[in-house]
Amino acid sequence: MQRLWVASFGAAAVFLGGCSSLDIDPNAEGDGILELMFSPRPLSNIVNDAQDPFDPDRRARGMLALSTAQAGGDPVYVSLYVENVEDPDPSVRAAALKALGRHGNAEHTAIMTKALTTDRDPGVRQEAARSLQRVHNPEAIEPLLATIRLPDVAKGQWEEDAEVRAQAALALAQYREQKVLQALVSALYDPRLAVNRNALVSLRTLTGQDFGYERLTWAKWIKESSAPFAGGTVFEYPAYSRSKSFIEYLPFVSKPPNEPSTTPAGMPLGPGTP
Repeated sequence: MQRLWVASFGAAAVFLGGCSSLDIDPNAEGDGILELMFSPRPLSNIVNDAQDPFDPDRRARGMLALSTAQAGGDPVYVSLYVENVEDPDPSVRAAALKALGRHGNAEHTAIMTKALTTDRDPGVRQEAARSLQRVHNPEAIEPLLATIRLPDVAKGQWEEDAEVRAQAALALAQYREQKVLQALVSALYDPRLAVNRNALVSLRTLTGQDFGYERLTWAKWIKESSAPFAGGTVFEYPAYSRSKSFIEYLPFVSKPPNEPSTTPAGMPLGPGTP
């Protein structure tokens, strides 16, 4: 019976191996059935996909696959991500920003903030906000603050997408400045719970305090505190992680594409962390 099961599984693998395509969301992590069951494609094929001049879907898939490859952080590929942030297709731009968030650094902040504040596609702006969670550069503070401002206090265009506002609120957890605290308290008034929740997470991280969603209590404490960041903790960006599925316990099957949660690139640590 055991041999029969193995043989049947092998036949299924051959059948699946003959499939020519798999519909994968360009904003999702690589956990499609083919990626789980078979060894990675050659790097040259992935790079070719990421540069396909005719098929934006292949470009997006290629960049996501490349960014999770062992060589995905090589400078030549980081340059490719930067180039594709200007792609005419929004799915490609979003994939490029996700890849740049994984492998970029503070010098790429201007690229990320430009996408956050000017791109017309909300999915692209979401990825820009997430990428700014992974790099540390004070130049990102003002664009992030502008993103979470409510219409009655916003200067210029208001960010209408709640997920963009929520991700921007979380990115601010790494910046210990008084104006950041004040903006996060204001974000507790946001009409969307996701924004409120991330603003509260950032306030907890920055201050070590927890007054829940009591906005007036937060505002009073911040005004009266002489050292509001004294009890704060170091921000670590959220990273993709999931448990193994049943099939992933087999020795020849790729494991989940999990990554550790850690501090943003370029973030100073230790006493006096800004």
